[in-house]
Amino acid sequence: GKYPTMLHFTRYNRNWALSGSVMNPVKALSADGITYNSRSVKYVERFVPSGYAWVTVDVRGTGASGGSRPIDFSPQEVQDYKTVLQWVLEQEFCNGKLGSCGISYDGIAALYLASFKNPALKAVAPICFPFDIYDDMCAPGGIACGGAIEDYSQFVKALESNDLSAVEGAVPENMFKLLASHLDGVMPVKGQEGKMEQAL
Repeated sequence: GKYPTMLHFTRYNRNWALSGSVMNPVKALSADGITYNSRSVKYVERFVPSGYAWVTVDVRGTGASGGSRPIDFSPQEVQDYKTVLQWVLEQEFCNGKLGSCGISYDGIAALYLASFKNPALKAVAPICFPFDIYDDMCAPGGIACGGAIEDYSQFVKALESNDLSAVEGAVPENMFKLLASHLDGVMPVKGQEGKMEQAL
């Protein structure tokens, strides 16, 4: 069949591979016992049973996607959104009606997607996103927030290199233990496992 399709872009890994540990508590949160989706699982649980298709994309230079990313939301990355939107519209599962949503970075990506004014994009729903990255994150109230920026930079660099051990100190200790103990890094795209090294 053909379905309205939700298009979701993230820089935080669309899917994590779970460690093989039998005692892995994250498996309880996994739909298949192999992967864990921390960014869109609740959306998928809501939209797919309601008759939507769902597409999540690791943006350029993150997760299982190749390419380089000199900065967040580079002109090349934003242009990629347009390319992916067109690709989704050409897929057999898509009925020609799209939506996009996301939290934080993913929500900003939805807004960039809307900026193309493609008539197939019927709605976007960004949630909890910084309106002005400088005022909202880097210097809220005019006070530099260097620690948070450094931690964020360390965290995303670790994600981009698929090195979960490098997030130690950048995230709360309990989150680090969860990441290091129960996740094996980015889940390769099904059928593209051999290309994972190129993506990193």
